[in-house]
Parts: sequence; C-alpha cells; structure tokens
Amino acid sequence: MFDEILDVDGFAWTGQDWIRGSFGSPPLGGGWMVREWSLPERHLHFAGDFTSLKTGRVEGAIESGLRGARQIEPDAAPVG
Repeated sequence: MFDEILDVDGFAWTGQDWIRGSFGSPPLGGGWMVREWSLPERHLHFAGDFTSLKTGRVEGAIESGLRGARQIEPDAAPVG
C-alpha cells in the first residue's frame, strides 16, 4: 500500500508572510473544552471549527454551524 505513494509535500503556516500562525486544537484530553465551547450562553450561540472535534477543517465549521442552528431552531427543516 505505501509503495503507491508518489509524492509528499509539506506546508508550514508559520513560514507564510501573511499568515504567521497555524490551526489550533484542544490539547490531549481537552475534549471537555469542545463540549463547553459549544454550549449556548443564554441567547448567544457559538459555532466554528473550534467547537468541533474537527478543528482546523471546514467540516468542523459546517457541523458546528448546523449544531448551532439546531440549538436555535430544533424543528428547522434542511434546505436543498
């Protein structure tokens, strides 16, 4: 299986002149942080990849947006 890999490339966020950062994620054992950050605070709801276990990925942002929308309106029907 591994003999099928043709090329590998890397990318360093810290080496980019206009970025100078990287994706963050909770530390090992920090799953409680994700649960805590995804809880509404009165009328304020939080969404974003940092409120998902898929930190740094668009899937995490999408899932958290759907979760936040369901917290606001649990009976909303999906569009499309």
